[in-house]
Amino acid sequence: MITSDAIEAAALLYELRERGCNLALRPSIDANAENPEPPVLAIDGAEYLDDTLRERIRTHKVQLKLLVLFDTPPQWLRDLARRCIAGTMCEVRRANPASGRVEPYVVRVREKQVAAAVASEVGAGSYEDVIEETRDFLEAGRLGDK
Repeated sequence: MITSDAIEAAALLYELRERGCNLALRPSIDANAENPEPPVLAIDGAEYLDDTLRERIRTHKVQLKLLVLFDTPPQWLRDLARRCIAGTMCEVRRANPASGRVEPYVVRVREKQVAAAVASEVGAGSYEDVIEETRDFLEAGRLGDK
């Protein structure tokens, strides 16, 4: 289901691009290896963004970041999505609930894990906030190398 926020964010993205703006996700300059920040939304090419437009960008920042992320997915997201779509088994290391020891497990990447990675990347509250958009992205299969 497409929400009104998603529609407004898509319209805002279109408006910004019509003004000649290029939007991208860039690493935060406040990057801390132990507590990484999500990438920031960079807007290049605009001569002037008035206060009203800046407020709209702030209001829809997570949705804009999501649109930009899915428009030009980075390699890590393409790889994760391919694993999810193909049902590829992969090995992970997790704590055994019974013993507490870290052990290898073989698992499939699910939509929920892709959505959790996406949520972390765009600064969403949880994977549930982006699960529908992630599902649409996975179903579209737009994973070609750009």
